[in-house]
Amino acid sequence: MKMMKIKFVLLILVFPVVTFAQLDCSDFFKYRRAEAPYEYNSQSKSAVCVTGNTYEFVISLYEGHDYRMSFFASPVFNNDLTFKIIDMNTTSTVLNLPGESTTNEKGTCVLKSYFDLASGSSIHPYFDFFPASTTNLKIIIEVADIETAASTDGSYVSAVKEKGCVTVLILDTEAAKTGF
Repeated sequence: MKMMKIKFVLLILVFPVVTFAQLDCSDFFKYRRAEAPYEYNSQSKSAVCVTGNTYEFVISLYEGHDYRMSFFASPVFNNDLTFKIIDMNTTSTVLNLPGESTTNEKGTCVLKSYFDLASGSSIHPYFDFFPASTTNLKIIIEVADIETAASTDGSYVSAVKEKGCVTVLILDTEAAKTGF
């Protein structure tokens, strides 16, 4: 009976740690709205990522649609990520930018907002794609190690692993008809 009580107490102590350790990155989409004429594209992804790892996935862009892509990351990563997009049809690199840049120039990073004088507001960076034919893009996200921690005796150094959400928000709209 005493052993049963000990197991029950341990279960109560461990259970909250396990349940609260889970991240729900899907909640991120609740806070992002598409602005006309763009609509939310179901290829948008949000996932739990760990420092020191690389993640990749493929999306399809279709002729007759215009696409707008934005990237978001949890503060735990300190914007120390690299975003790369490769056109799988031509194997050319379409985008290769850091999460944050030291400059405030438009298009130099993917996470740091900048002030747009024309609109008079802060703009989160986005990237527009206008495919002339159906194409596949491979999105590669490299999450850097945050910091290192030495053992108490100084014999080794290991990276501290942090978890957070990285989101790729894809919006699309029907392409405007051009020509005669």
